[in-house]
Amino acid sequence: MPSPDKTVFLNEMFGGPERSSANALLVFKAMEGVEAEYGVDFTMLPLETLQEVFSRGVFGARASNATLLLQQALRYARWRRDKGLPCGEGIFQVTADTGLGVRRTMVSSSAHLAAVLDQVFEPASTGSADVLYRAWLWFAFSGLPERYSVLVAAAQLDFNAMEIRGGVRRYPIAREAVCDLRRAATAQSLIVNRSLASGAARSSEYRRRGGNVVLRGTLSGPASESDAIDIGTLRARVSRRFHEVMLNHEHEDAPPTCIAASYKSIRTSGQFARLYDLERMGVPIDFRQIAGEEFALRQSGDKPYKLSRGVTENAIVNRIARFTRQDYERWKQAFTV
Repeated sequence: MPSPDKTVFLNEMFGGPERSSANALLVFKAMEGVEAEYGVDFTMLPLETLQEVFSRGVFGARASNATLLLQQALRYARWRRDKGLPCGEGIFQVTADTGLGVRRTMVSSSAHLAAVLDQVFEPASTGSADVLYRAWLWFAFSGLPERYSVLVAAAQLDFNAMEIRGGVRRYPIAREAVCDLRRAATAQSLIVNRSLASGAARSSEYRRRGGNVVLRGTLSGPASESDAIDIGTLRARVSRRFHEVMLNHEHEDAPPTCIAASYKSIRTSGQFARLYDLERMGVPIDFRQIAGEEFALRQSGDKPYKLSRGVTENAIVNRIARFTRQDYERWKQAFTV
């Protein structure tokens, strides 16, 4: 529950906590720990302390997210100052540094992703169903839009050209991904590990479901011809596994393979890794072209941008290009010396 001052702010700005901006509530939630430690409102903290909070990744890796959340923090700070409430100057000097957020949610290369997968999931050689989660994240690194990830058929994996054939588009297959993708595409059965009520684990081998998609599940019940695991299930299971690994390292310095990744963050990582390779070869990067492709992808989905006279395609593409450039520079800064 927000403090009395924050509740008054939410009432005045948004009509109450239940109708308030999610960004404002997220800022207040993130600041609870440091406020409890110092015994003051976060706007009274020194610049060094505030900058550490904004830099440690609690607001994620995307420049757009961190900027919006910092704007909410500043809005609250200005409100306190206008009301004559105590408010320091440090909050007005904080920058939306997302470096640690990048390292906690993204990878630097295909080799880095392979190491992360080995930290979180069983290797493909064990016959574990974990290979499906590994393959899903390799699809992400290749740049495949998430909604298409569960539709990829085994025949679309071209290991000679090292690419996924997706209609008119081609998505590169990383060398480290080959074993996982081959196994996910061809295995006739997979081993599923389940936790029992006693706390013990039980392993059972199940035949794969019918169909020809790579990410088809197992027949743990009656026979079915349904193909792929649904995206919601993949998201939940992968998120849980990353969370479990993070918890194991919460009281120590986490290794670079201990991250809280998602399909989106790994897809962006792969995109940036390929851009960096091009940049080192002297190839200029056209961020507006990249933004145009992302805009078109969004418009072809179920949550398109709502265009109007004041919100044009050109304005949205320019904004995406600007934030993509900022995110790329932060990614480089986080992973390069």
